[in-house]
Amino acid sequence: MNSPGSHLRFVERTIVVLLSAAPATACAVSQQEEVQLGANTAAQVSAELPLIKDGAVVSYINNLGNQLARVTDTRGLTWHFTVVDSKEVNAFALPGGWIYVNRGLIERATDMSELAGVIGHEIGHVTKRHSVTQMQQAQGANVGGLGSVAPPSSPSSAGTTRPRRTRRGWLPP
Repeated sequence: MNSPGSHLRFVERTIVVLLSAAPATACAVSQQEEVQLGANTAAQVSAELPLIKDGAVVSYINNLGNQLARVTDTRGLTWHFTVVDSKEVNAFALPGGWIYVNRGLIERATDMSELAGVIGHEIGHVTKRHSVTQMQQAQGANVGGLGSVAPPSSPSSAGTTRPRRTRRGWLPP
């Protein structure tokens, strides 16, 4: 998993497998189910990706993330912030309150506000339940006979645009 984007592709594949295994008739996902899906996915992601265990780094990210989550989370989730030992500039969120930030993003941030902006963005994905919405849309497509689930950034997702990498990091589509 050394190529650029390989961690993101791994996470996308993991989520797709977990989402496609969910019953097609269960379109209403409870918060408890969302948290369990996140916990299951986080266990797989954490087993596959190299994580930073340094106490100072872990404490810094958890303190920053929890400060942001306290003012944005209205559902009372327990938040989990993890640093991936990767030079890629990236961060991603899993359902139910799991946020992963790559070491490369932390190293490239010029100050705490840049890092806080990215973490806040990922918290927003969780609080707005974007993964759950995608799962519900995919289940509706499966029920409607369209078949497989493809993550939004996969090549088989017709009509979607992908973020592009620059020397300073990733730019939105």
